[in-house]
Amino acid sequence: GFGGGGAGISIPAGGKIFTGTGESSGGYSGDPVVVDPNLFDAYVHSRDIVFSNDNPQLGEEISIGAIIRADGFGYKEDIPVGFHEIYPTFSDTQIGYPHYIPQLYAGTTKYLSTSWTNFAEGVYIIEVRFDNTYTDANNTNNEASRAIIVGELNQLLDIIINLPVEGMTYHCIRDIITIKFEVWQGFTMLAPSDLETLVLKFSDSLSLVSDIVVVKNGELVNGSFDPSNYVYTVAIQAPVPSTAPSGELYPGIITAIAQRIENDSLLNGSDSVGINLTAGKAPPSSLDLFATSYAVQLTWPEETGVSTYNVYRDDAGIATVTDTQLQSIFTFIDYDVIMEQSYDFFCISVDSITGKEGIVSSPVINKTVPKRRRR
Repeated sequence: GFGGGGAGISIPAGGKIFTGTGESSGGYSGDPVVVDPNLFDAYVHSRDIVFSNDNPQLGEEISIGAIIRADGFGYKEDIPVGFHEIYPTFSDTQIGYPHYIPQLYAGTTKYLSTSWTNFAEGVYIIEVRFDNTYTDANNTNNEASRAIIVGELNQLLDIIINLPVEGMTYHCIRDIITIKFEVWQGFTMLAPSDLETLVLKFSDSLSLVSDIVVVKNGELVNGSFDPSNYVYTVAIQAPVPSTAPSGELYPGIITAIAQRIENDSLLNGSDSVGINLTAGKAPPSSLDLFATSYAVQLTWPEETGVSTYNVYRDDAGIATVTDTQLQSIFTFIDYDVIMEQSYDFFCISVDSITGKEGIVSSPVINKTVPKRRRR
């Protein structure tokens, strides 16, 4: 969910916006998915998959855990969740027995774990996913992946990562970090079909980790690949930890790991690049809405150190509101609405120096403009 409070009229505030399949892959893919807070939604994110040892040795048994979260309203029973491993010599192997969550209520979490023993060195992809028979308000976030390295990488593949601007500071709310990179073996550039797995790992100084699986079993599953120049492109939206102070910088690292099989030998390699991250300005602590048949009025309190806000309707920016009179309460009236039409509204703080957007307010979801009364 988003930071900050919020209030609606007919729909409670606190709705959650997922960035496409981002909750499952850990990155950015497509337009936001708005989930009605009145509906139940269980999900898992790659940052909620943990290993008792991030770099086990050959044959070492470790514990794998996952936090299953739920938002919205209500509960579900008998939610089926499984742990799976993906390795070059096996397409998909279940780890242990399937798990069933007897009851999961909105606003709660459930921790699941299993033991796992590797059988070879290299890079494994560990997937945690709900059984495909399970459905809820948003099925795009019902699986997540993490990569784990067993033993040492032999670094027989070369990866070259190129960020748009080295050393640039990225605001990890609405800034999308576009990563371009190449995979080489000697003097030969490698396409997705040449690889078994290709994973991007994002980590930061606040111990937040998210993984994006780019290639799995020789197929491109995230991002894009240009066959004319053999360049991979992946867009990642860095997650924001609740412990990140608004406006302060903290370092992050993006690592690409690739592996392939050649003549029954496992070849792999990796490359990393450092970036600066900031959570941006704090969101409005509340967002109030009043609707008439011809307009919608939004009001919110000023946050310390914030004098500019962007207003969004249905994920499209409709206004920038700036404090010119040192007011403590901001107001914006949207006249471009239609009777009996439903809209979503949210507000984002803007850094007046950098122009970067900060944390999103809790949205007002599915507000319907009333009909005009007859006299």
